[in-house]
Amino acid sequence: MVIKTSDQADNRRSFITLSEKTKTILDDAEPALLAIKGVLERDAFNIDSCLLSSFSQYEKKILSVSLKKETLLAMKNNTKTFDICTWDERYAADFKRLNMNWLEQCFPHEIQGKDRALLSHPQSEILAKGGYIWFALSITRKADSDAAGVNVVGTCALIPQSSLKEENSYEIIKLAVDPRHKKQGVGMRLMLACIEQARAKNASRITLETNRALKPALALYQRLGFTEKKPTQGYSVARADVYMELLLPQDVY
Repeated sequence: MVIKTSDQADNRRSFITLSEKTKTILDDAEPALLAIKGVLERDAFNIDSCLLSSFSQYEKKILSVSLKKETLLAMKNNTKTFDICTWDERYAADFKRLNMNWLEQCFPHEIQGKDRALLSHPQSEILAKGGYIWFALSITRKADSDAAGVNVVGTCALIPQSSLKEENSYEIIKLAVDPRHKKQGVGMRLMLACIEQARAKNASRITLETNRALKPALALYQRLGFTEKKPTQGYSVARADVYMELLLPQDVY
């Protein structure tokens, strides 16, 4: 399974590498591993609780079902996994499509020129202004084929918060998930990508605006630690009636 070789520069050290036989086995096992990953992630992202008790809930969930059975079922139907990638011009149309779909469904009479500008010109309106855009990709692999299909099923953006620029604050905007992929952890992973990037930029806070009627989104933000606040400078769009903030701890030296 493994091959042990000596370090020619230092006889005290050895290298362990996988044999060609093992690599072949791993290639054959990849569909099963992807199915296991998909089942575990699905259940993990659907736990709605605080951190400590969520571990207990997750353990009970996994122990209450047959992982083998769920994995075989996932492989039979098609193995789906989700990858998060940064801006890719190939998916520019999907950024607009996903956001316009939910806006037209929920707020058809409140789509503003600012919305259309951001969605039609994300490179100049978001990326060029120090922002970031992510896509959630659904990768489907059929059990009887090595080919993989890729579909964009979610997107979001993070931009510097101009009104709080002196505090190095960022705002999450344009979070949208394909309705066919709701409750699969897509929104959670996109939000985590935003939070991780804001932390990397040493941001002091992250803000967002939403509407109280969007209950699943509101619940997601609360799970991630966002708290509702009163906006100091009003809302950026008329359809927003909830303003939330997440304070990020700063490094102490």
